Amino acid sequence: MLRSLTEVYGSNAPDLLEERRQACSQALRSFLESWGNRRVRVFRAPGRIALNPHCEHQGAWVPYGTHARELLGVVAPRH
Repeated sequence: MLRSLTEVYGSNAPDLLEERRQACSQALRSFLESWGNRRVRVFRAPGRIALNPHCEHQGAWVPYGTHARELLGVVAPRH
């Protein structure tokens, strides 16, 4: 897991890597408790802030800001 996290977050922030490793481990434990031992994939979506969300539906450029939060998803194929 650490190799995959290093590819995403880089190797120059070991504290961040450990924090993200713990978050992924917790998400995997929660999945295991709810759905059992299955093959899964973990996806992430970085958080973003739309600085002018009303312009998006009008076809204009949307200025986004980012922050340190993200959404983790653990998914498995249906059986």
